Amino acid sequence: MILRLILTYLIVCVLCSLSVLSQDYPWRVLFNDKGPEKFSVGTQLYERTRALHSERAIQRRLKVRKESELFTIEDAPLYTPYLQQITSIKGVKKLLEIRWQNYIVIRCDSATAKTVASLQFVKKIERTSVRFTPLATKVQATTFPLASTEFPAIVSQHNCGALRYGTSLNQLEMLGIPEFHSLGMMGQNTLTAFFDTGFRWKSHASLNAAQIIAEYDFIQNDTITANQENDVPAQDDHGSVVLSTVAGFQQDSLIGAAPFGSFLLAKTEDLPTETRLEEENYAAAVEWAESRGTDIISSSLGYSRMDNTDESYSYDDMNGSLPIVSRAVNDAVKRGVLCITAAGNNGSGERDSTISSPGDADSVITVAGVIPNGVNVVGFSSRGPTASKVLKPDLAAQATEVVMMRTGDSLGIRRGSGTSFATPLTAGFATILLSQFPEITPWQAKKAMFASAEKHDSIPHKVLGYGVPKLKKAMLALGPVISQISSYPVGNYMRIVAAVLSQSPIISVELSIIFADDNTEKIITMLPGDKLPFYAVDIPISFFNGKNARAYIKVKDNKQSRNFPCNYAGEPLFHIIEVNQEKIVCGIAKESLPSTAVIAGVNTNYTDTITKAIEIHGDIVTMLRQNTSSDSECTIYDILGNTVYHHIINDNIGNFSLDLGTLQLSRGTYIVTVRDQVSFMSKVILR
Repeated sequence: MILRLILTYLIVCVLCSLSVLSQDYPWRVLFNDKGPEKFSVGTQLYERTRALHSERAIQRRLKVRKESELFTIEDAPLYTPYLQQITSIKGVKKLLEIRWQNYIVIRCDSATAKTVASLQFVKKIERTSVRFTPLATKVQATTFPLASTEFPAIVSQHNCGALRYGTSLNQLEMLGIPEFHSLGMMGQNTLTAFFDTGFRWKSHASLNAAQIIAEYDFIQNDTITANQENDVPAQDDHGSVVLSTVAGFQQDSLIGAAPFGSFLLAKTEDLPTETRLEEENYAAAVEWAESRGTDIISSSLGYSRMDNTDESYSYDDMNGSLPIVSRAVNDAVKRGVLCITAAGNNGSGERDSTISSPGDADSVITVAGVIPNGVNVVGFSSRGPTASKVLKPDLAAQATEVVMMRTGDSLGIRRGSGTSFATPLTAGFATILLSQFPEITPWQAKKAMFASAEKHDSIPHKVLGYGVPKLKKAMLALGPVISQISSYPVGNYMRIVAAVLSQSPIISVELSIIFADDNTEKIITMLPGDKLPFYAVDIPISFFNGKNARAYIKVKDNKQSRNFPCNYAGEPLFHIIEVNQEKIVCGIAKESLPSTAVIAGVNTNYTDTITKAIEIHGDIVTMLRQNTSSDSECTIYDILGNTVYHHIINDNIGNFSLDLGTLQLSRGTYIVTVRDQVSFMSKVILR
């Protein structure tokens, strides 16, 4: 009987051992190098590395790197023969590739893992549950198709009038966003990536206009981020509602912080579990989004406590560089990406040092939460500092009673709480900032955002960081702010309008017009309208010859000059003026636009014109006139658009001279315009 029991026990032990050996686990497989190929500018490996990145990604990198340092061996693809040899082993399933740290994640049993470890090019293999230690490398990543940067909006971005926020107003007003929405600034020409649990964005009215450039599920390795057969019912809820606080556009219900931005969606968080494999998903998503040219990464995710307590991070681990996701966002910022993440919801009881990763990362903007009054901290908002004594969080936004879409129906709106929602609101703030200043680096954006914030001295930095940022202060700190162009017919003219703001005196605002069949620029002076901050000019419709035109605006103030749109990201960007069409940028109420405008000096054919040139010698302004058969007018405006001089010129031919000294004009900037029935001309003068 005893012998029988012993034999039964031994059999059970053997079966249990076999079961353990046959169980599949996720493993990291770290390589010695990236293969034998030489990596330097012009080599085949370098060119394959470059081909993994969109032109937008390249241009964004050039903001922070020299052309000769654009790519390093870290960016190079994993060596294809290594991948092929590993994936040819029976029982191995490849899950992820991490180029920057030179490893792959596979799933297999322990016996198969030993076989993989024996390969000569494998430096190390370890369970993903083990803390990852980066390895130095000497010296084919997963090739996702590069997404187009064009996505047709379902709802036009013009002529929708003023926005009606409903109950979503407060969360945006706290950040100063609606003021810039009313000027048509809503995140145009930006790319923001969201990492979350999934995204059910196609079935809700608030996201019908969302410009989704690409999406990827890093859990199931496909391009579907909404719920699938293997997902739990609530899998895509969190990501969907987070996205709606930025991309939402539903009048009278929900207006997002930057609804006319473009977006990348990455499903990285497997809702039923909390394991380090999800961090690997996150790291792979960072590389994916960076290579597609994202300007911003926003993640409402945090990692500290895992299902297996052996995998959980301790406070000492939160040092800004040890957690996988913290290292990934730091690497992305080095490549020009602005990264924003949630502080976490572990601050109950006002406990210090409860930040989760990647909120501990040095380079990331970590977001805390306040209640709707914009002052008092939310009790659950995680506190700093980090283990390396870096004071975190950095900024704060509304984290209770946040208005968002409701998944499950097409029109529903609900409220939610968490730093998960303060984070996308802050990301939307940053999206508008970068849409107007696409040329700035992540650290320039951070500096402007931090300096703009309002924090009460009674609240420690470790609770709210610098506090709640204010968009106007951040924008003006970077230079002249220039809006998108609105254009619409007024009688026989096209009125061109743009908002311009600066904290320094504005010297000039110029409109440059270029036609498709003529690359010669026509420079036209714009003047302040009767409704600031809009500048305006009326251009004769005949000037366009029935053709649409490209245009950009150049503003000069006492400190600097800048063009808008900025052409930093590959192909030049222009505003498009459509002749005889009304195109008022969404968000702008038509009644807020100027009711009058100066008539442009746009004539470039001097045959039978009133003016051959306007010359200035000291205080003498001379109009050189020829072959005219009608009276003409000379008008001088100050920089505010006020008329300071007006004169009818009756002489048919000859010169007309004006001594500015006799007008007793104070020092400043003036615009001289001359017109008759067929031609117009203007010139800026400084006195």
